[in-house]
Amino acid sequence: MARFGWAYVDCTDGVNIDGVTGSVMFLTGNNSISGSNHLLYNYNGSVPGAGGAQHSLILTGTLYVSGAISASSYHYEDITRIESSGSTRFGNTVDDVHIRTGSLKVVWRTGGGASANPLLHVDLYTSQSINMGMRVGYQSIGSSSGDPQYASSSTGYYLFGVKGTGPVEIRVHAASASLDDVGNLIDPSMTGSILVFKDESTARTAAIVLSGTDGETIDGQPYYVLTGTMTSVSLYSNGSNWFVF
Repeated sequence: MARFGWAYVDCTDGVNIDGVTGSVMFLTGNNSISGSNHLLYNYNGSVPGAGGAQHSLILTGTLYVSGAISASSYHYEDITRIESSGSTRFGNTVDDVHIRTGSLKVVWRTGGGASANPLLHVDLYTSQSINMGMRVGYQSIGSSSGDPQYASSSTGYYLFGVKGTGPVEIRVHAASASLDDVGNLIDPSMTGSILVFKDESTARTAAIVLSGTDGETIDGQPYYVLTGTMTSVSLYSNGSNWFVF
């Protein structure tokens, strides 16, 4: 049985073929097939001056896609606007770096209207502002029974409200730890943390004892004791130990 590759049969119905070298053929109507220098296939360097790698499809113009685009990588020369709804995520490893030039604004809209209210606004070389109250982690610890022990979490800024009237021992996390809110290690240079402990009981009868982890100290001591009622202490870490401020 005979086998055929590409074949062109010169029928009598007046089919015409036109186009430049490397052009992808398409039907233009009136039984005519043509190509264009706006849509080329660069095989073995056959498209001079195309600027694309060999075995690449080169489009000069606009591509409209109604479905999905699947690719192993994307390279953009120019982006004027990106529109997206729902949750988005950029990066999946701790060494990902996202760099932008210019200002950054994070906004929220009220009532579904068009007016944008900035939450975070950073202008290059000019100003940085946060137009909302600071929110930090808070945890209620302690109870009126037993001798409870707690370990603080490794976050950047955390508040602990100590409840009950009985003794409470709190083990402060390692001063060198720098974890995000799901327990992943972030930038190793950002080892500082701020912890605030506040006695929220008006009738405490036993001390609140803070201790370091693995030999770390608080103001040079292995323990820091809060006595009395409604007392508080603020700690910061320098990556090696804790200090009261």
